[in-house]
Amino acid sequence: MISRYKLAVLTTCVALCGCAGSADVATQGGPRNEAPPVQLEFEPKTIDLGDLPMGAERAFSAKVVNRTGATVTVRDMLPNCRCAKVELPERAIAPGQSVSLKGSFVAGDAAGLVRTYVVLDVEGGQYPLELRANVIRQVSWSPAVVVLAPDVVADAAGEGAFTVTNGSSEAVSLSEASSERVGASLVLPPDPIAPGASAPIRVRCGPGAVQPRDLTVRVLTSHRFEQRLDLPVQVRPKSTVEVKPAAIHFGVISKDDLLNREHIEVVMDGDVLDSYKFEGVDTPPYLRLSGFTSIAAQSRRIVDLVVLDSFRGIDLGSTLAFRFSRRAGGADLVVELPISGFLATSE
Repeated sequence: MISRYKLAVLTTCVALCGCAGSADVATQGGPRNEAPPVQLEFEPKTIDLGDLPMGAERAFSAKVVNRTGATVTVRDMLPNCRCAKVELPERAIAPGQSVSLKGSFVAGDAAGLVRTYVVLDVEGGQYPLELRANVIRQVSWSPAVVVLAPDVVADAAGEGAFTVTNGSSEAVSLSEASSERVGASLVLPPDPIAPGASAPIRVRCGPGAVQPRDLTVRVLTSHRFEQRLDLPVQVRPKSTVEVKPAAIHFGVISKDDLLNREHIEVVMDGDVLDSYKFEGVDTPPYLRLSGFTSIAAQSRRIVDLVVLDSFRGIDLGSTLAFRFSRRAGGADLVVELPISGFLATSE
């Protein structure tokens, strides 16, 4: 006969065991977040190819190890860019076996750190090998940016220079991409730059530059991979003219809406204008000067333009050039204002 005390203990034990069992069953039947077992492993997992000149090729190799107890077959090898090529002598890798993967990487035409992957595709997973390279220029320049400081008051041009160094094994010739209008002139070295040698590229803007601008001066090279140099130039005048608006953006606009505009007003502010006389403005065919106001007390000039029905095509892109002559003689002054937009076409 079981005492009441023993019966209570037994009942409690059964209840606890039942709860524990129920919880265990619920856990086993729930979702699993376990990662699939690793089948293949690269040794090393990352390969640093170091510094590579543009266009240069470098070989690499890594071991592919089967970490399972069964043969693993590689279905495909997937480089994620054309810059890498790989070869794997055996696609079926036995348990515990290691196979040497060999490949080559070709640096592109963009300088900087490059990171790419070679992925082995097998049933049940994909395994990446990371490749890193620092792509460097063989034709380099210093300083990184040239700053020009023209002074219209002193009639002094803004001048500076880049030093171009040829780190390749062949002589490099330079030529100017003259088709681009950038607001600065260049003087290039007349002779090819020998391997390991340096030469200056001189940059100049006239004294009449009174608007701060960031320019890219493009220079073409005879180098097989580095076919151009995009040289950054900052124009920071000592005397400036502020233009409002800084640009005219029509967007996509109908001819009627554009013609219905009463006028376009451009305001120019700057002490330097007090020494200059307004001569006129160069406009696209669809704009005409209609008025000019000089507010000497505020060193302000206001130009009014009207729109004409004289469009050539749908592209409204152009540049307004406001011309000033110096009263006491010296360099002329040109203030520019870009225009962009398109005429909407009726369907």
